[in-house]
Amino acid sequence: MVDWHLPWSRSSTIRPVLVSVRSLAYRPAGVDIREAIAMKILVVQGAGMNMRGKTQTEIFGTMTLDQYNQHILQYAAELDIEVEIFHSNTEGEVINRLYDANDNGFDGALFNPAGFSRGYPALTAAISQVTFPVIEVHISNPVRRGPVSDTATVSLGMVTGFGVFGYYLALRGLRDTRKGR
Repeated sequence: MVDWHLPWSRSSTIRPVLVSVRSLAYRPAGVDIREAIAMKILVVQGAGMNMRGKTQTEIFGTMTLDQYNQHILQYAAELDIEVEIFHSNTEGEVINRLYDANDNGFDGALFNPAGFSRGYPALTAAISQVTFPVIEVHISNPVRRGPVSDTATVSLGMVTGFGVFGYYLALRGLRDTRKGR
């Protein structure tokens, strides 16, 4: 290991430790890296999310799916969480992606079901079968418009009605829940 000598440091030697692939991930020796290792979270944008900002703007606002995703990437970077964002209008593709994430060691998922909220028993079953926690996220509060989603019944929790900031709250919740283990 290479010793780095920094003139402004009280310690004569600092040994950096790589805890993730991000450039800010070098930390001085002695830091508990179990808390610093980035989580890997799958973000699933469900059916119809590609229409955000184009229709139903009175409910969901004018932000597009790409703008939502940019905010999610920014939130994840702030929280030192690695995210993979996936969108599909096809139930089977979402199920396959959840199973693939499960098989590849993801730590959790955020799921905005959008059009998949009700009447998709295979998707609900898939969420109940993965070994990681799933947080359901809604831009608006769907309870104000009708029944709660089927997928919420098998999710660890729900974040609703906070707009795009709900994704931050859900990411933070997954991260903090993991730290508590």
